[in-house]
Amino acid sequence: MDKRNIEIRIARDRNDLLECFRLRYVVFAQEYGVVHPKKSGLDADKFDKQSVHLLVLEDGRPVGTARLIPAGKRPNFRGLYEINFDLDSDKSFEVSRVAIIREKRGDAKLFYKLMYFIFIYAQSCGYKYFCGTTRPALFRLLKESAKINFTFSGQPFVYGANGEWKMIAFISPVSEENINKFAKQAE
Repeated sequence: MDKRNIEIRIARDRNDLLECFRLRYVVFAQEYGVVHPKKSGLDADKFDKQSVHLLVLEDGRPVGTARLIPAGKRPNFRGLYEINFDLDSDKSFEVSRVAIIREKRGDAKLFYKLMYFIFIYAQSCGYKYFCGTTRPALFRLLKESAKINFTFSGQPFVYGANGEWKMIAFISPVSEENINKFAKQAE
């Protein structure tokens, strides 16, 4: 039985928000090198003010974060997504800047709990779709291992400060089926 206390919450104050930006910096600048280093030690950009930020804690210690951007708050939302429905509507959002510290990155249960929280939050807000970009290996894991209903969208592209990450865009319905699958994986 897993006795860890995993808490996932919406960043509730400036300290939570700074912790999200710090975790992102550690993962994306220091470990992966896909964002340029900054003296501040924080990864923040123009989309953060309009976003909902999630903080993942294990036994009170910050171990992960994710950012949710409502479609109407992000310019050029359709840019990466070749789709046949209106992604710019108020019924969709983008998941981005998902960052989990190195020692917890292989913790599937923690990741699935975060995804479950994202889907439950999305459902409570009335969202119908969410999209994002990820590395192909994670896309395959979600699609094949967890049997999550994700659809590949568009052509693979290169991302990062040095252009070394191959990424793909995806879209997924916020459905009871997907919520139940994430709940099962998170048990």
